[in-house]
Amino acid sequence: MLTQRQTMTLGVLTPQALAVVFSNPFFALFSEGMAHAAEDLGYELHFISPLHGSLALAMGRATVDGVVAI
Repeated sequence: MLTQRQTMTLGVLTPQALAVVFSNPFFALFSEGMAHAAEDLGYELHFISPLHGSLALAMGRATVDGVVAI
């Protein structure tokens, strides 16, 4: 798919480390809803957490077609 410049992946940008954010009941339900919607459209999810405390660094390394920021 990269030859078509598509990854069929959506990024979910989180403000905290994944170990912390998944313990939040809101985020767990939100992620479940995102997963259902993405899969229905043929997309996968890629969770993006801060890299060394920086969301900008994390975004620079993410190979996704679009991003949902929380």
